[in-house]
Amino acid sequence: MLDLKFGEAGRVLGPALAPIRDIALLRGIRAAIKTASTPDDLRPLIEGGPEKNGSSG
Repeated sequence: MLDLKFGEAGRVLGPALAPIRDIALLRGIRAAIKTASTPDDLRPLIEGGPEKNGSSG
């Protein structure tokens, strides 16, 4: 979905999604993709860190 909307710039964010285990956060990111103008609009959600995105170290 990221690459379809943002091309290569969106594809770069893909690996940052892999460690996220928080389903509510993933749903929020999916919803934010629809309204985001650039990948940078999504970075605060995606790159919040493991303690903020529900994954364990």
